[in-house]
Amino acid sequence: MVEFNQEFSVFQNAQKIEDPWYVIDYELNQTDQILDVYLDFKRGATFACPHCGAAHAKVHDIVDDDRTWRHLNFWQYTTYLHARHPRVKCDLCGKIRTVIVDWSRQSSGFTWFFEAK
Repeated sequence: MVEFNQEFSVFQNAQKIEDPWYVIDYELNQTDQILDVYLDFKRGATFACPHCGAAHAKVHDIVDDDRTWRHLNFWQYTTYLHARHPRVKCDLCGKIRTVIVDWSRQSSGFTWFFEAK
């Protein structure tokens, strides 16, 4: 039997999900051949300010509880990434801005891998 963390680490590593993000769950719909991978960020995580680039901006709130990005197919399954999308408040510039996630460009519904295919 596969350990809980090992099971999720397959998706984490294969899809290049990096800290502070991590896989919290997935759903595999074999009938429709859809894989939904659910991500979250670690409690207390900080992100770069999207406005000025300052490191360690703290999470202010969540702008979207279930943002979805189309990802490359994983095996034969149509794959989607889902995540809460945080906004940060920067101590340096004072702005509140939506975090730019590593796997997608800003305001895109697709991951970098999907767009590059």
